[in-house]
Amino acid sequence: MKETKDDFNKRKSEIEKYFSLLEILDEDNININYENKSGIHKIEIDTETIKILKANGYLLIYNLLEATCRNFLIAILKAIQEKNLPINSLSEKTQALWLKQKAKGLNDPYIKDKTIELRLHSLVKEIIDETKIEFKEIILRAKEDDKDLFQLSGNIDAENIRILADTYGFNSKVGGEKEKAGAILVDIRRMRNRLAHGRITFAECGKDLSVAQIIGYKNNAISYIEGILNNIEQYINDEGFKKTVSSPVEAIAE
Repeated sequence: MKETKDDFNKRKSEIEKYFSLLEILDEDNININYENKSGIHKIEIDTETIKILKANGYLLIYNLLEATCRNFLIAILKAIQEKNLPINSLSEKTQALWLKQKAKGLNDPYIKDKTIELRLHSLVKEIIDETKIEFKEIILRAKEDDKDLFQLSGNIDAENIRILADTYGFNSKVGGEKEKAGAILVDIRRMRNRLAHGRITFAECGKDLSVAQIIGYKNNAISYIEGILNNIEQYINDEGFKKTVSSPVEAIAE
């Protein structure tokens, strides 16, 4: 989880630098002076350039969100794997994650019946023998930068994060103002996708957007995702991926 938070803070710092500069460039009568062999020159920052820079803010914010989601999912899988637990020691949600990984490709109409039989036999044997579960395949693919690994590309907003929370078992509630801040993620996602797919130009996107508005989007997105990261860190520290004992009878049996 430390790697995830370190990466988040690094990206956050980059964004803060960008928006600090954008605030300055949005002032009246801003010029940039530069010097080369032919002397000192002055460039005026026009309104079209500011529109483009404001719109680019959507991409920076969304990139932070998607990268952080990808990283915290990997952090969860690594934390589970490091505990070397058999499947019957894990929560139902964690068991489902592992089984989904193992069952991948079994619905392929071109796979041979014998291959399915062998893979199912191997799966059942791992469960019976209480083999320690692992997510090596997913983690390896993540390191190889498999963009479709978690199906996050262009999809991240508060609702999608709630779905991830339900799938992986962590808490998606961040409370108070942070919860309200999450509502703007859908606007960030939509505008990012329109820009990324060329449906709108950067100047068109930034035309009716003030610097104060895009900075507000940035602050809200960071506040919300920080709350989610804190929840995930708590989930990992509390080993929320383990099966909970629901009754004294089960406790004695274990």
